[in-house]
Amino acid sequence: MCNIYCVLWPDFDECSVYGTCSQSCTNTEGSYTCSCVEGYLPQPDNRSCKAKNVPVERNSVLLIANSQNIQATSLSGTTISLLSTTTKQTTAMDFLYAQEQVCWIHVGDSSASTHLKCAKIPNLKSFADERVINISLSLHREYYSTI
Repeated sequence: MCNIYCVLWPDFDECSVYGTCSQSCTNTEGSYTCSCVEGYLPQPDNRSCKAKNVPVERNSVLLIANSQNIQATSLSGTTISLLSTTTKQTTAMDFLYAQEQVCWIHVGDSSASTHLKCAKIPNLKSFADERVINISLSLHREYYSTI
């Protein structure tokens, strides 16, 4: 109910403000609703989302490749050391979750020593069955300039 002191403010789109919701935001009359995309669960603050941990017995991890090795860090902040081969430089990496397998580009000094490598990492404990995948195209490019 409105009396003489009532001021009607125009509806504001809260979703237009960055960070209102961590994933999806739906503007409603006088309010907004946050939601999560497939694979994520809403959190108690009703604004943020957390990834579902499926299967539950497997911890969520982040794999990090650098010029010397590949490391895994749990999303809870605990570092997990992985035994890995020495890498001169890893330029790309992919993790096949269901197969517990990681693949990366091992860059050598020449195209002949640059390889696509893959290894199993069962239970994220160590590298096993490391192998080189033969590919037909060159992953090492040499650039020449003429001045």
